[in-house]
Amino acid sequence: MSIPNETRVKQIANAYLYTDLSTVDLKYWADQLDKNIYTPVGLALLATQTDLFKNQNLPLATMYYVAYGVFPSVKNMMLWKTILDTGASLSDIGAAFVNSVEFNAKYPTAVLSISSKLDAVIKASGVSVANDVKANGLAQLSKGTIGWGDVLHYLADASAKQMPVTLSLLSTAVSGVVPTSAEVTTLGTVITTAFSSIYTKYPIGMTTAYVGTSQSDIYYALESGGTIRTLEGNDTVYCNIGTDKIIFESTPVANGMDTVYNFTIGEKKDILDFSKFLNVVNTSHIATVKGISITEAAWDNGDVLVASGYALTNATNIAALFGSKKAYAAPTGTSKVVLITADIIGNASIWYIINQTDGTKITADEVYQVGSVNEINNLTLVGIDATNLVESLL
Repeated sequence: MSIPNETRVKQIANAYLYTDLSTVDLKYWADQLDKNIYTPVGLALLATQTDLFKNQNLPLATMYYVAYGVFPSVKNMMLWKTILDTGASLSDIGAAFVNSVEFNAKYPTAVLSISSKLDAVIKASGVSVANDVKANGLAQLSKGTIGWGDVLHYLADASAKQMPVTLSLLSTAVSGVVPTSAEVTTLGTVITTAFSSIYTKYPIGMTTAYVGTSQSDIYYALESGGTIRTLEGNDTVYCNIGTDKIIFESTPVANGMDTVYNFTIGEKKDILDFSKFLNVVNTSHIATVKGISITEAAWDNGDVLVASGYALTNATNIAALFGSKKAYAAPTGTSKVVLITADIIGNASIWYIINQTDGTKITADEVYQVGSVNEINNLTLVGIDATNLVESLL
């Protein structure tokens, strides 16, 4: 059983079954690919023909797309499937979508009346609804004979959005990134051709010790994990389920601005290696500090620091974290540190701070962003572990 084929099977199961297969099932289907009984395209197509996908998982994803106007992440769908497995119905979840804060923010008039909310749901679906059908639906909603989940389910089924949703799920599982509607449109409407395009665009990495080029590379890690050094350029790395170590370079210019997806924080998980920049990585001050703090947290030359707060997304705001009555103490000598910042939502940012002009303060021109880690946030709740930061072996 080859590792690439095992990865492909896992991606398909995540995309369309919303689950991780057992070791036995994973091995069986990977063997089918190894023996050329199926191709990845054929296996993905088979998964879309299952009753589970057609009758539950596809309607669920389509309702999400209709309600929010964006394709769902696979992780999100796996979570909602878990809720279905505990006894909830598609109608229950559809009602949760329509009554959510996010839906009401997208369609503010939906809170005004039942009629206004029905108009909003119809608008979101893009379905043309005859006046008599709309009147009948409004009457049933008012009487309570149908619920909002029933309405959303009906409109999702009638929306002709099942094909783009189906393609988006495989693209998300394979790439690790939720595509835009425009990106899915470019795949076309022939499902087998679209699947082939997705697999061509996102090949699986074939080495456990990858070294990139001076260009802006894209690398997909093996399921078994490995060491990834992208070098120059604005590179993109997709971690896999194994332990992946991403090596950052010695200067901002040598590194570029790298983006990392599917990174897992926590003890003995994925690794951000800053040893080429810091020489010796110090993790003694990695406890997350709130950006609004005035406690002047101590730090040393060679540290990796972690801060959580709003708008920590530019050099000026990062420099403002250091000083009297600030989150971190002012420097006491020339130094360099790595700072990882994040809000409670969104992505984490990685900054090189090179303080060599004035050893008593940090200025914005000494702060450089060298990376972004997708969907890593709320670091006051789950922080960076020391084992996420180690010395390079390359």
